[in-house]
Amino acid sequence: MKSIKRDCMVSGIVWIIILLTLPYESKLKYIGYSFVGLIIVFITYKFRKDDK
Repeated sequence: MKSIKRDCMVSGIVWIIILLTLPYESKLKYIGYSFVGLIIVFITYKFRKDDK
């Protein structure tokens, strides 16, 4: 569980850095893709948890 928290922190920091460097139009697209990615990761994580 600790490694998942650390991964989330690192990816969050990287995400913020990328977001700050992008122009406005790219930001909106990037946020949209990020939310889709988060949902996919969340769903796969839930399924993996159920398998155990």
